[in-house]
Amino acid sequence: MQELLKILNTYNIKNKLFNVVTNNASNNHTLKEKLKKTLNRRDTSWDKTQNSIFYITYIINLVI
Repeated sequence: MQELLKILNTYNIKNKLFNVVTNNASNNHTLKEKLKKTLNRRDTSWDKTQNSIFYITYIINLVI
């Protein structure tokens, strides 16, 4: 989480973060929740539900 915030701040792109692509692992849900809270505290609106894309090939692999 700290590394992600460092990158967002270094390149001044925290307001430009749109989607996060992840698989269904629980730690990714935790990351998105913490990211949402942190960005919202820094006056950047980011919604973890609307701005998340699950790694589709991973899901397809589980189905097959």
